[in-house]
Amino acid sequence: MQGGGIVILAGATKGGASQCTSTNGAFDLVPELYNGRALFRKRDDKTVWLRSTKGKWWVVSPTGDKDANSTSGWAFARGADSDLPPVSGWRVAVSGALVPDEGVRVTCSNALLVSLPG
Repeated sequence: MQGGGIVILAGATKGGASQCTSTNGAFDLVPELYNGRALFRKRDDKTVWLRSTKGKWWVVSPTGDKDANSTSGWAFARGADSDLPPVSGWRVAVSGALVPDEGVRVTCSNALLVSLPG
């Protein structure tokens, strides 16, 4: 996988203000796979990651959860077998429950689409 390419998450409104700040933003592709899929690091906060779990969820989480390969995080979407995070269908953690946040949208740069295998 080549470097380059960006995923933009925007529109998160549920959960706390810091949770929305962590979820919304630009995530850059890093040159390594994580659980067999692309891995992204937040551009303006290097401690926030967009990653896939072993259970095929896409998650926005802090470095500690990424390093532990846990399912914890702030925002979640079922990823099925996609190499990229889904455009919609995101949920956020609110008081221990996953609540749909219909405002969350994902946009992938064209550079990213051509850099992934397959």
